[in-house]
Amino acid sequence: MDLRIYQQAILGVQADYDGLRIVPCIPDEIRGYTVNRLFRGVRYIIYVRRIGERSLAVDGDRIDGDLISYRKGKQKVLAEVTV
Repeated sequence: MDLRIYQQAILGVQADYDGLRIVPCIPDEIRGYTVNRLFRGVRYIIYVRRIGERSLAVDGDRIDGDLISYRKGKQKVLAEVTV
């Protein structure tokens, strides 16, 4: 089975035209995980943690919604997701 299927269905990292959509669907027993995803030549390192209120920060900046926009020209993007 293709690793992207696991990333999309279970870990909630879904490719979108504008970037990567982060929609985790994990049981309460899992406290967190890290996804390392290459998308259009950019390395996305996504940390998902089950603490506090839902939020998404990309390269240190908090953003609204669940979309990490495509960062053309960057080599690496760090995202922190809390659920």
